[in-house]
Amino acid sequence: MKAGRFALLLCIALLVLATPSWADPISFNFSTFNNSSGATSATFTAGPYTLVATGYTYNWYHHTLSETPLHYTSGSGLNGGLGLTNYNNQQIGVNQFIQLDLGSMQFHLVGVIGSIQCSDAWSIWGSQSEGCWRGNNCALNTMTGTSSTVDFTPWNGDRYINIGASSGGVLINSLTTDNPVPEPSTIVLLITGLAAMSTIIKKRMF
Repeated sequence: MKAGRFALLLCIALLVLATPSWADPISFNFSTFNNSSGATSATFTAGPYTLVATGYTYNWYHHTLSETPLHYTSGSGLNGGLGLTNYNNQQIGVNQFIQLDLGSMQFHLVGVIGSIQCSDAWSIWGSQSEGCWRGNNCALNTMTGTSSTVDFTPWNGDRYINIGASSGGVLINSLTTDNPVPEPSTIVLLITGLAAMSTIIKKRMF
């Protein structure tokens, strides 16, 4: 009887220890972009996830969009990041934006906006359609700000996150997502605890 109680307590302990312990957050490294390629779009990978970044410039006069080559600016701290080739210091200007296609990656995202100076401010909006300018009806939940760290929770569920500048110029320094995959040790403990619990229940029933 005592052995049975001990085994039951051991199973409970294993299940408690198996409380989800998520792997470290994963970050997209934009510095891998090849500036010499002249590409307007690039795919970035972090762990099992990928996103596609595409540059755009909006023509105020004709109200049209054109794809614009991406550019990575290296720099210490927040002075580096992903921008566009045809703006001052290869940043993202007020009539430009970089669209991030998240695909099925709908987890908690945190972005770091670089090169924020006194007169600079970012503008971020979501969309379900490709090539969506913030002034159009397709733009969802448009926000502006000057903080370097941006929580992308307001745009959860949107296929695209669009990052531009409402004044001055900005860069996309980094993008980090919570890793939704549990640590291997967590999975092992959970399976072991459930298997042991099932064995004890069967023995008591029969």
